[in-house]
Amino acid sequence: MTPVPVEKETFDRWQIELYECVESTNVLARHLPPWTAIRALKQSGGRGRFERSWYSPTGGLWTTLVLPHKQPNLRVNTEVFPLAVGQTLVWLLQRLGLNSARLRWPNDLMVEDKKLGGILMELQINSKVLLGLGLNVQNQLPESSSLQTPATRLMDHLDMCPEPAQLLLLVLEAVTELYTRFFTEGFTPFMEAINASIAELRQVEISLINGAKVGGLFAGVDEHGNPILRGETGGFSVVRANEVARFSEISNQNSG
Repeated sequence: MTPVPVEKETFDRWQIELYECVESTNVLARHLPPWTAIRALKQSGGRGRFERSWYSPTGGLWTTLVLPHKQPNLRVNTEVFPLAVGQTLVWLLQRLGLNSARLRWPNDLMVEDKKLGGILMELQINSKVLLGLGLNVQNQLPESSSLQTPATRLMDHLDMCPEPAQLLLLVLEAVTELYTRFFTEGFTPFMEAINASIAELRQVEISLINGAKVGGLFAGVDEHGNPILRGETGGFSVVRANEVARFSEISNQNSG
């Protein structure tokens, strides 16, 4: 049975639909038109990259935004658009007062070495982009012992933490602005911000789809969104994003 929204509202160009509980907001959004935003109070089958499960209890922001293709060649930008979204959300979190927020390649929102949220983008053949966002706000966190990266939530870092509904409106404003900027200025300003924000070079290990592993210090991204690594001898290498199966920060025993 298809879930039925319990509330609907309009915000700017967006049609917002609120659901009590869905399996996955991304799955539900596949059948909805552009400029629709779905929010669920909780998800029973939330997921991240490579179908990894995502704990989604009441109190978090679990949402999917449906965007149209701005131009026919959006497909070639699938590696960089999520990075631009991630940097945009980092800027938003910093405006809220969370100065230690950062983006961990390619799609994790971090507070220092703890995971605050994640982004999941899907490109639909019917000219839609699904932008899923899971953000820990006021929700109970999963047991840390079951996580490779400890989780954190927004309420633990802000004296005035917005409610998930209020936070969604801020996200919609930021993504609307991003959408226009990305297709007028390209990825360059986001790439420059991502690279400028790296306060320390973190040791990482990248597992490739073919089973090989490469390691080094994460030194930023190139114009295609590929991670750049600095080796022990000081040289730099680029890893193709579409060949990455897992990206792990290992200096603090963290894994993505």
